[in-house]
Amino acid sequence: MPVRILFVISELSLGGAERQLLVLARALMRAGYEVSVAVFRRGSAMEADPAAAGIQLQALAGRGPLEKMVSLRRLVARWRPDVVHGYLTVGNIAALTARLVVPRPLIAWGVRASDMQMEVYPLKWRLAAQIERHLAPLADLLITNSKAGLKTLLDRGVTAGKALVIENGIDLSRFTASGGLWAERRATMRRLWAIDETQTVIGHVARIDPMKDHATFFAGLAHAAGRRADIHGVAVAVGSDDAREALRRRAIAEGLGKRLTIVGPVSDIADAYPGFDVFCSSSAWGEGFSNVIAEALASGVPTVATDVGNAAELVGDAGQCVPPSDPAALGAALLAVTEARKIMATRARMRVADFGPDRLAARTVAALAARHASFRGTGK
Repeated sequence: MPVRILFVISELSLGGAERQLLVLARALMRAGYEVSVAVFRRGSAMEADPAAAGIQLQALAGRGPLEKMVSLRRLVARWRPDVVHGYLTVGNIAALTARLVVPRPLIAWGVRASDMQMEVYPLKWRLAAQIERHLAPLADLLITNSKAGLKTLLDRGVTAGKALVIENGIDLSRFTASGGLWAERRATMRRLWAIDETQTVIGHVARIDPMKDHATFFAGLAHAAGRRADIHGVAVAVGSDDAREALRRRAIAEGLGKRLTIVGPVSDIADAYPGFDVFCSSSAWGEGFSNVIAEALASGVPTVATDVGNAAELVGDAGQCVPPSDPAALGAALLAVTEARKIMATRARMRVADFGPDRLAARTVAALAARHASFRGTGK
């Protein structure tokens, strides 16, 4: 009987962690594992992503979190997975309900961030983060996607032998850096954004969240745009219409006016990157392995990033890294990378060539197998 792995996440909303879960699930399925994904809520945007095709989704019954967790326990008892793998805070906490099933499966957590500054978030998010932190010792294995994330776990007292780093997987076949499809994608996006080829586009892709620090991106972009007439910004901002409108007001206050286009989510994010000449990640904190940086590089786009998580390691000689929350440094780097973008673009895709989905799956399987053997050996 194939090894069964059940992933648990609150919902498949648009986000890097959600995309990584789908990339991993598909790679595990190709490797012969039986995979299912339990979600608290169905109907989220990422369910329509190409990476979700063929993945079995299980909607947990119930109206509140406790009822959902009871439903999850019943699913575990019925489906009998070998591994229950949480993703993000809600998924990690919920995965612990598998401890109530006999014989219980291995419980793994997916920790996708590094040192978050939770004081800027709503009370319920802060409480959930505190609960996750206190319950971490109950997981059998904690997988984080960056050295920064591992350091955060160890600083919080997680036993070193229980935590390890497995970097994200980037499907290079999905992202184009040259050729006919790249040219078609570029022309389509430029037409959609009403930007012609005389403009140098600096792109930004992020959900609207304090950690993504759109304010610093706007200020840095204004610095660069004030010195080059051809620079135009495009922010793909994932959030509500009201939140995007607030961003537009902020951009106008920065003096960007018609020099910045703010748009909603793109149906396939791989289509967006060829429309950029330079990519920018302006996160202030909390990043681990940044999907958007890796995706931009996979698309041949040189990148300016704040030095958060593993950004410096990813970007290398295909761009520049600057301190977080420093608009002047970000603006100067945007100008420098814009000037050198042609040579940097030739290096970009090679920066992520080794981070494929099959590598992600193989390393995950090896980590789970090592813990599963010791777990079974203890007789727990």
